[in-house]
Amino acid sequence: MNQNGCVVDDTVVSKYEDHVYQVINAGCKDKDLAHIKKILDTEFKGKDVRMEYKEAEDALVAIQGPKAAAVVEKLTGVSFKKQLFMEGSRQKIKALNIDALFTRCGYTGEDGFEVAVKASKAAEFCELLRSNNVEPCGLGARDSLRLEAGLCLYGHELDETISPVESVLQWVITP
Repeated sequence: MNQNGCVVDDTVVSKYEDHVYQVINAGCKDKDLAHIKKILDTEFKGKDVRMEYKEAEDALVAIQGPKAAAVVEKLTGVSFKKQLFMEGSRQKIKALNIDALFTRCGYTGEDGFEVAVKASKAAEFCELLRSNNVEPCGLGARDSLRLEAGLCLYGHELDETISPVESVLQWVITP
């Protein structure tokens, strides 16, 4: 974990000046939302802290592969060379004139980004990617790549009944 982000149970958390942005695993959504609400109702009760659930507003598009950074740099006009793994930044997608959140996370073992865009603009964004020679792929391709890289997916190789050690994830456990 660096100071700007971490991964927990396939959850991406990016820290900003006045908030955190969290993408939770769909398979853990109900459990994670209940846990966050419990913490807000106990540890943060009476404080100026709130949760905004944006599933209906935002869409998430993953761009993975050795050319991912070049593509997002072309679409935004911004260099991502200094953006570290698990860091996020808000940038404007020039051709669509919309802001999006770019989180650097290569969960296929390749460099990549998860891009949060307004749901109403997701189809346009995907078409823009296609016009920039980015091909869509399914979960089977993602799973093959992440398994080759030794990366587990919560709900498949790792869950509440399968420990990180049983999933051969000792390398991510801090001693």
